[in-house]
Amino acid sequence: MLEDVVAGDDLPHLAGLVRRRPLHVVVLVPRLEVVAARDTERESTGYRHWSVAGLYDIFATQTPRIGLWLDTSEQTPDQTVDSILERTAPATPRT
Repeated sequence: MLEDVVAGDDLPHLAGLVRRRPLHVVVLVPRLEVVAARDTERESTGYRHWSVAGLYDIFATQTPRIGLWLDTSEQTPDQTVDSILERTAPATPRT
């Protein structure tokens, strides 16, 4: 498993380097105001190199829409995990 912030053209490039399957690209994109509010609640910031708005803009305007994009604004972490697992589970063959 790889977990990181990967945006812009780096996202499809990195996904292309992964040879193991299945590959699930999951992008969590809560609304900007939610990201900003969550960041103020953290003890440390995750945005040393970018502003919250700047990184959000990179996702919104420069990141190709590959994989599963989830607006997690109204979800708890557990609900987000459940959404990811539900949407990436292998399809059950029809009998």
